[in-house]
Amino acid sequence: ELKMKAIRKALCPIVDFFLIRKRVWKFFILPVIAALSTGILLMHQNSVNINNEKYFSQLGDSCQNFINTAITGISILTSFSLAVITIICSSDGVSIARLKSARGDRKLYRPLKNSETTPTLFQILLSTVSYNVFSEIVFLAILFMQLFIVESYSVTVMSVVLSVNVFFIVHILCVLWSTIYALYFTYWK
Repeated sequence: ELKMKAIRKALCPIVDFFLIRKRVWKFFILPVIAALSTGILLMHQNSVNINNEKYFSQLGDSCQNFINTAITGISILTSFSLAVITIICSSDGVSIARLKSARGDRKLYRPLKNSETTPTLFQILLSTVSYNVFSEIVFLAILFMQLFIVESYSVTVMSVVLSVNVFFIVHILCVLWSTIYALYFTYWK
């Protein structure tokens, strides 16, 4: 019982991210296309170079370098996302007050539980940034696990790993872009 409450509490920002948005699938279209394109391209390259040991060695090195670079990049993005949360939660400016009182558009957002009103722009922004931090942390954990998986140097495994990484990176960047977009218009108006 206590463990389930803790799990539900930990997943609350993710659940809220999906529940309040009407077209959440838009955050997944570009990442899926990019991941599938990467996978298809890698599988084609793998079949063309099936007996080329140098290619497999270079693919393994490239995969390892990509993972190391992704760890660094995602760590920086996580720091940025946490800074955004700190800024929006600790600020008392006019723009933040407007965010806390203005409601999201009914065309884009669903009403909150036990309410007929859509979430405030502050709640929408906070759920988006929190979801992004969660995604970044999960991806970072996956990247650390991949450091050990890629050591097998299986071409199929490396292709899948790179495709998964492309999906996560593009997804995180899409959500981050929506956050930057929202922050821009928050302070612009």
